[in-house]
Amino acid sequence: MLSAGVLILLYASDIISNSIPTEPIASFVSLTVLIAAFAVIIYVFTKNYWIPLSVAAALEIVNVCFYLNNQTKYTRLIQKVIEKISIFNNLENFVYNEIFDLSSVIYYISIAFFFSFLTAQVFEKKRWN
Repeated sequence: MLSAGVLILLYASDIISNSIPTEPIASFVSLTVLIAAFAVIIYVFTKNYWIPLSVAAALEIVNVCFYLNNQTKYTRLIQKVIEKISIFNNLENFVYNEIFDLSSVIYYISIAFFFSFLTAQVFEKKRWN
């Protein structure tokens, strides 16, 4: 289920990237939501409140400090990140430009390992339930 959700997000990354506002405050709020989601994922894996709360608090302090110091760098920050992790943007170098890009190869290998990890987590959860 988690793998399917992540895969759908990766496929819809271009649509998501174009629908997010480009103002710096929108990137700040989006990063805050991502930090909260990351904390929830940590809680699901650890079943401990203190670890995700401390990680989320530390990341949010860093987010606020960077935002207050460099608001201009937050312009289109989320869009740039989404474009970097998009499956199809990395595929364009191979298919349309006919360029063998090592960073794209490493990206696809890491995506394969990530989904293998998620699949192993699903099997472990089913095995112990």
